[in-house]
Amino acid sequence: MVTLNGGCSGVSVGPASGQISSNPLIFGKSSTLTVSAPAGSTITVSQTGAANQVFTTSANNTTVIIGALTGPITITVSCGNTFPITVNTSPAGIGATVTLTPGGQQQDSYTNATATAGNYTASVSSATITGATTEYRLKSAPTRWSFNSSPHASWNGTTTPSQAVSAAATFTANYDLYYEVTVNLTVGCTVNASSVAGIGPGSSRQTFDPTS
Repeated sequence: MVTLNGGCSGVSVGPASGQISSNPLIFGKSSTLTVSAPAGSTITVSQTGAANQVFTTSANNTTVIIGALTGPITITVSCGNTFPITVNTSPAGIGATVTLTPGGQQQDSYTNATATAGNYTASVSSATITGATTEYRLKSAPTRWSFNSSPHASWNGTTTPSQAVSAAATFTANYDLYYEVTVNLTVGCTVNASSVAGIGPGSSRQTFDPTS
């Protein structure tokens, strides 16, 4: 069994074809493994009952070749320069599932607290989120997504923005709020609305013209 410590993103242990199990990470006896980590990381290998385990480390400590396994080992990766990357929504807490790749997903907000330099992609589960009397709609370009609180012109309204990140960062999906409007009429009355009947963006004004 191979135990991987450190919680760093972008770490690989392979070849995948030699895995018997991925959780826990198990390779067959005498397997030869390659461990790779992002630039700036350091890999160390310790033996857990393995007799005379042979391994070689690259000059920059980001790659280790482990010779034929002789028993359980522990691989520890020091992530080096890490930082948080967050994906959230504005307004916050509207019930969207947000995803950071590589990373993970969570409702409303997700943070990879130990991210390393690389390219990251953000996404949301739905462009429209409907409640009992409200509706949130993902904004149009160029304000659909923000990066560190500012619209990112080069994303041009994409629904899954990607960005090279080398320091703490936040991707924000921006939504417009719409309200349900109910108009009660007596018999013989009609109503004309100046825009889409019954619903409108929270920042706009609706004009209704009741007639009899």
